[in-house]
Amino acid sequence: MTAFGGPPEGRGGYRRGRRDLTAERLLSESRTGELLRIVRIAGGGPIRRRLLEMGMNPGTEIRIVKYAPLKDPIECVLKGYHIALRVAEARHVIVTPVKP
Repeated sequence: MTAFGGPPEGRGGYRRGRRDLTAERLLSESRTGELLRIVRIAGGGPIRRRLLEMGMNPGTEIRIVKYAPLKDPIECVLKGYHIALRVAEARHVIVTPVKP
């Protein structure tokens, strides 16, 4: 163990692929079937305005239905309707998982 309480260097320590269930992340980094809550919309300009007008307001729950075969676009359900977002647009949406 290091002086900072973490695992020693070169020993791994933490399992790869595990996610912190309370951590904020981008919508584009989330998995199919996850239920998420929108924390904020990053950036500005026309993309931010478009996302807010589509109902992506902070506190809104969103579920990822599926990714297209080439991972772009992403189909999501939000407030009872389906939307398709490009991955570039989904990178502006900061989300956190909703506990089951």
